[in-house]
Amino acid sequence: MNCGIGDAAQNAKGLDAAINDLALITGQRPVKTRARNSVATFKIREGQPLGIAVTLRGNVSICVFFSLSNFLIYVHGRGYIFHDKVS
Repeated sequence: MNCGIGDAAQNAKGLDAAINDLALITGQRPVKTRARNSVATFKIREGQPLGIAVTLRGNVSICVFFSLSNFLIYVHGRGYIFHDKVS
């Protein structure tokens, strides 16, 4: 799983909050991903933190997948059940 954070360079607290959130979701501590190259157009410098990533392996990946899918079904609902037929 990964999470790109657009304002990570200007907002270190936002990056820390995202790390805490992803750690709660996955049960593992994420690592910061850094820029490989500088891109002047986007004001990105080499080595600057841009996001976070976690590699899930084994049973952890299965548990996280099913818990996220159940959460999305709960939040979004099963919308296709409630469609009205238009005649």
